[in-house]
Amino acid sequence: MNFTADGHGKRCRPSCELCSMLLLMYAWGDKSGGKADFTGGNLIAVIGLMLCLGAGVVRLSGSFHLFGYSAMTIFMAGTGLMVMACLAKVELLLLRATK
Repeated sequence: MNFTADGHGKRCRPSCELCSMLLLMYAWGDKSGGKADFTGGNLIAVIGLMLCLGAGVVRLSGSFHLFGYSAMTIFMAGTGLMVMACLAKVELLLLRATK
């Protein structure tokens, strides 16, 4: 899958297939003709935030596990999702600025 800008056929940033798939997933729900509204990325960030909040509440209640996983593991997964959403948003903004 190639991520191309303006359909010129040249491969643009990002340079790897994984990043291009993440950007396409991040811009999921884009109906504005190239001006992404960040729906997919915001959804990823909200899921990450909910995981972090859930892990924090479980830990504050005195428990150590949530759904069979350590609360810290769930917290780190939520943090990772939020970081992924932030990086994808920055990359998408940089790509839009270079068009």
